[in-house]
Amino acid sequence: KLFVESLQKHGHVVAMTGDGVNDVPALKKANASIAMASGSDAAKNASNIVLLDSDFSSLPSVVNEGRRVINNIRSASSMFLIKTAFSVVLSILTVLLSQAYPFQPIQLTIISIFSIGVPTFLLQFEPNFERVDGKFLRVAFRNAIPSAMAIVFGILIGMAIESMYDFPMKVMSTFNAIQTGIIYTFTLYMVYRPLSKYRFAIIFTMQVLLALAFLFGANFLGLTSLPFNLIVTIIVYSAFSILLVKGFKVIFEKIIKSLGY
Repeated sequence: KLFVESLQKHGHVVAMTGDGVNDVPALKKANASIAMASGSDAAKNASNIVLLDSDFSSLPSVVNEGRRVINNIRSASSMFLIKTAFSVVLSILTVLLSQAYPFQPIQLTIISIFSIGVPTFLLQFEPNFERVDGKFLRVAFRNAIPSAMAIVFGILIGMAIESMYDFPMKVMSTFNAIQTGIIYTFTLYMVYRPLSKYRFAIIFTMQVLLALAFLFGANFLGLTSLPFNLIVTIIVYSAFSILLVKGFKVIFEKIIKSLGY
């Protein structure tokens, strides 16, 4: 028990394994307590995990599975938080500026399918055994907020263009959907770095499918052809958004550190 307490005081997460009554105090004190099935009932009742085969060599696979779940959920939550963040900001802006919401619901649905739902589901099965660093929310928000702000800025640019040229709402919703889809799929590359062959194949396939959905499902999705100046704007802003997202990440990190997190 004293060993466990000493390690914890030095900032370690401590696991304790045992099978006897004399191990119970240390098992209760440890962050994770592991008992053998062949051990005493007191040890098993005091433990978080009981090894049914009484084989300690099975623990590395248990740890790896926990790391895989936590790390993959953190990456997936970053993608879900992007939509939450920019939707909240856009809702406030549309009320304050008395503007119509810049998307049709079906457009956000198709973007979410190929940028969040399908890729994050498939990438959950990938091995990811990096050590859990305890910065779940910090990393999730660091990945999500910069991309959400880049999407919002892109839509604000669209609102400015609309006020200058008086484009129809269908044209502007098409503009917003395309630039949002581009930033979303680019964010997948950033969140899931370093890219393995499996990750690259999944993300690239999702980009192709999203492009095909926009191309062949235009009528169903409420999309229309864009004038040349809007196409150029999408290309230029999409390239610029890469730098914008990286810049927002640096600013976000500085703010977090200044707050002591």
